Amino acid sequence: MIRKFAKILPYFMVIWFVKKFNGDQIKTEGLGICRGFRIDKGEWVLFSKQNYNHMRESENKNKQTKLDKKKEKIHKILDKDYSLKSALKEDFEYEEKREREDFEN
Repeated sequence: MIRKFAKILPYFMVIWFVKKFNGDQIKTEGLGICRGFRIDKGEWVLFSKQNYNHMRESENKNKQTKLDKKKEKIHKILDKDYSLKSALKEDFEYEEKREREDFEN
């Protein structure tokens, strides 16, 4: 699908798509082993191993910071209402118990 639309899509969308679908490892003469995704005959989007790993690290950092912000918001809400905190704790304990029982059976 991306192959048909790669020429009309903006560059950042093509790169986003390629990064989401890891692509293939390609051995090139000048760059060595790279990650690549074939767009069309003879057309590839290539990432060197270092650049690809760096992009993944920055994406994981961004995901972790977003997760931390969400957790902070939840903790602020739970600190205000203690009854909600205890109710959630009971719900989580019940879910864990049920999962353990399902796993054992």
